[in-house]
Amino acid sequence: MKKSYIAAALLAYAVIIFTWVGCENAAGLLSGKVPDTPSGVTAEARSSDSIIVSWNAVSGADDYKVCSGTSSSSVDSLASTVSGTSYTHTGLTANTTYYYYIKAVNSAGESGYSSYASAKTSSSGSTTPTKLATPTILETFSDSSYDFVQISWTDVPGASTYKVYRSTSANGTYSEITVSLGTTGSNTVNATDSNPRKGTSYYKVRAIPNTTYTPNLTESDLSYVSVAR
Repeated sequence: MKKSYIAAALLAYAVIIFTWVGCENAAGLLSGKVPDTPSGVTAEARSSDSIIVSWNAVSGADDYKVCSGTSSSSVDSLASTVSGTSYTHTGLTANTTYYYYIKAVNSAGESGYSSYASAKTSSSGSTTPTKLATPTILETFSDSSYDFVQISWTDVPGASTYKVYRSTSANGTYSEITVSLGTTGSNTVNATDSNPRKGTSYYKVRAIPNTTYTPNLTESDLSYVSVAR
């Protein structure tokens, strides 16, 4: 008898919870933690009709909703849902300021809106190319027991690939080398030099855009790091 009363009480409690918080939020309470609100949102105009938006990765997020509008006080529309930490918004109106807010999403629900970032598209017909940001070197790995050197850096929004150059001296001649590119997490790129030189080598990394899809972007400046073996 007591068991049936307990079961009935639990069922009634579940109904109250779903009624109080709503189906979407109740599902979030039962399935896990809603992700934190994204931070570090930036927006940069690439041409008269495109803006690239980027933000910091959020632990536990499966996707991100990119919301845009032409006023900082309102969110007019969902521009896209993406799994990465950058988005290029195209088909925009020239000489117009757009505001962007990001939400992190997982099976538990959605975060709140991030702080906004804004950018203004250039005047119609403007074709001035924009240089990609310089990769920021995060760390290097080398060990005499292993015949390789690995370098990692932050992924650059708008980059489709990277070139790595090596020299035997800091101010010497740098030559492009063949490396294996990979990723660590959602916004870190790593390169493995499987034929490293003995002693200290000097590396530079450059971000390269895909000019077929983003003709308004140009290669970044070179970042620099030295690695001793």
